[in-house]
Amino acid sequence: MDPITAWIINLLITMAIATGIAYLSYRKPKGPKPAGKDAFKLPTAEEGRALPILSGKRRILSPNSISPLLEFRVDKKGDTGAFYYYIGLHMAWCIAADDFKQFWMAETCLWPTLNDPTSEAEDHQTYASVDASYCWGGYEREGGVRGSMDIQYGGPLQALNAYLEEKLGSSQPAYRGFVGTIMRNFYIGVWAGIKPPSGLLKRTDIHNDNTEMWYLAKANVGDDDLNAIHFLYERLFCKVGGLGKDISLLGDSFTAAADTCYTEGYGLSNVWDWSPDDIESMIHQVEEIIDGKIYIDPATGKFEIGLVRADYDPDDPSIESFGPADFWVENMPTSSAGTVPSKVIVKWHDKVNLQERPAFDDDIALLARQGGNPIVQEFDYSAFVCNGTLATKIACRMQSVFSAMPKRYTLHALRTMSHLHETSIFKMSYPVLNVTSMIVRVISIDRGSLTEGDCIIDVAEDVFGQAHTVYASPYGAPPASGATPAEEELTEVGEDELVIDRLSNDTVIDRLSMDQVYSRASDPLS
Repeated sequence: MDPITAWIINLLITMAIATGIAYLSYRKPKGPKPAGKDAFKLPTAEEGRALPILSGKRRILSPNSISPLLEFRVDKKGDTGAFYYYIGLHMAWCIAADDFKQFWMAETCLWPTLNDPTSEAEDHQTYASVDASYCWGGYEREGGVRGSMDIQYGGPLQALNAYLEEKLGSSQPAYRGFVGTIMRNFYIGVWAGIKPPSGLLKRTDIHNDNTEMWYLAKANVGDDDLNAIHFLYERLFCKVGGLGKDISLLGDSFTAAADTCYTEGYGLSNVWDWSPDDIESMIHQVEEIIDGKIYIDPATGKFEIGLVRADYDPDDPSIESFGPADFWVENMPTSSAGTVPSKVIVKWHDKVNLQERPAFDDDIALLARQGGNPIVQEFDYSAFVCNGTLATKIACRMQSVFSAMPKRYTLHALRTMSHLHETSIFKMSYPVLNVTSMIVRVISIDRGSLTEGDCIIDVAEDVFGQAHTVYASPYGAPPASGATPAEEELTEVGEDELVIDRLSNDTVIDRLSMDQVYSRASDPLS
């Protein structure tokens, strides 16, 4: 064998040996690793966070994780490089509810019917079987969702859940006092985290302490909304989510008002991350929505509620009448067509799409007087109103009041009027301002102390009795035949009376002493 041939053979043998060694030492690159338990993203898990209070029926968007991951498992299928995650988790939703109606993740309704937000579970369900394996592209994309979920309503007799006992032992509470869901070996897709969970829940049958709802027969209004009067009742008398007033202070008017609001469809739905400081502001906003007012009856000390409605006969002789012997007018702000809102917008909440929507009403005649440029008044009631029909009713009611441009007065009254309360009506006469008879409604009353001689009452001309208002002629009877109006004024009206007459036509009547009003009103302008 010649030297060249031998060299080539040795080279080939060397290359073969090197290739074999390289092949034997080759290791297939490692693929991506699944996320570990510590990397898993849980829903809101704030220690000490107050659970929300639910009224009516509404989506709760931020459940609180009250356990660590009770179970964590990762599967891998085929060579796609995807991992499939399974978890166990305990979540809290709100303090109390009657029913758990729907379970959502992200913007997808998963249960009881996939992609059907109009479908709701039957009442009092305690178990949810979620089968949405093919949502969001199924296993080939985001993985879908599938699993079983226990629903607990937190009643006083609730027992410890078997799954929780298996995972955490028997030395734990039964988790009463709030609504919770427990995911058991729940498949949640291909990424280490739960898509934002939310749930549609309802509470109209029980209070937040799980006792039966006051006046249950009229509590549920419309689409599982809570009667607005029941909402106010809870803010006043419930110890959980309310001021905890003694039930003996409940006046009879609450029941009648609940009947009215039930008939008129005033139902509210609200989710409240509650704080005692918010109670008063919530009460005021609901009073605006229903056009009513809570007050304390000065005779009984009980809480009563008055609704502003056309529920009286303007000609009823039993309606009280008051005049200059009982009060004097401090000021009289008035409205003009150039400043009054000609369009009212009421914002309400769409439960399905979780969007604010507007309802509106306008006054075409008033708009024309404003040159086609509307003055808009907007009210945001989306925290409570979840019904477009109700929102439109509120807008129409408010626009009708603005368009009526009722007169307003601040009265300094004697104690003879201290028994009146907010929403009371009475007939007012005040010749100094040419008011012969006007039905007014009390807006607010400050009775001061028993040692004070007068109380301050803000009143407004009642829109339901406006057609019965009677004014006197500002200059009395027509002038005598052959005399000009100017001559008649100079010969029959004194200087003091002319001053009063000019005041009666001003926008604001400056404060006058009681003696001045009585002396000038004793002989009306005639």
